[in-house]
Amino acid sequence: LHTRGEHVRAAELRRIAARLQGLSEREREAVEALSRGIVRTLLHDPVIRLKDLAGRGLEDPHAQALIELFDLRQLED
Repeated sequence: LHTRGEHVRAAELRRIAARLQGLSEREREAVEALSRGIVRTLLHDPVIRLKDLAGRGLEDPHAQALIELFDLRQLED
């Protein structure tokens, strides 16, 4: 889930890269840190729930719902 979040975060930063060109290195680092923090905060609770469900296996309906919601099919392989 964190990997998926990081991919989305990086893709969005690439998408708006032209608008970020005028930023200083320090400002760019702040944008990076902010975006990482947002992703980490958004994913915190789902990751905790996934860890709680880990012992039940991927057949558990809650695990399946998370896999579907976040398109985590590679976990099933």
